[in-house]
Amino acid sequence: MTELSGELWAGISGPAQVRLHDASPPIGARAPTTATMLLGMTSEAKVISGAITFQERVTATSKTRGEFTFRRDLLCVDVNDRINLVDPGAAMLRGFDIPALRKDIQREIRKTKQVPSIEQFWSNWLHELSNAVRTMEAAFRDVLDIDAKQEAGILPMRVAATEDVLEPVNS
Repeated sequence: MTELSGELWAGISGPAQVRLHDASPPIGARAPTTATMLLGMTSEAKVISGAITFQERVTATSKTRGEFTFRRDLLCVDVNDRINLVDPGAAMLRGFDIPALRKDIQREIRKTKQVPSIEQFWSNWLHELSNAVRTMEAAFRDVLDIDAKQEAGILPMRVAATEDVLEPVNS
């Protein structure tokens, strides 16, 4: 795990592929400790693919343990050369997941004794998806030192307005 700005942490989880030298084939690593060990073997070693998990630090208190700190998974995404699904009409990243969403919904059901409606579920999902995308974008901008004012990163799709009106064809 590596600390990013604002109490955010990012780490590679398995399975990952590490290349020790530019001319060598990638080595598969199931455990993060194995990937970390491989990265330390040579100065040229680099991660070719893996799952990146973003976490936040949460401080809580309990009657038995007092105050304690733990990390909560915010989102996970697979990073490799096939991250984008490029089928026509698709807009997604492979391996993108929001692990806390299911737990949050289950916690809410236990607390309220009520199952959320389909509209509430999808509203929560879209809200968490938007938060996850913005978290990932902010982390990438921070790591890559990209100015937030630049037109770079995840941009909304813009459709050019057309003033042409299609007229029906008489046959």
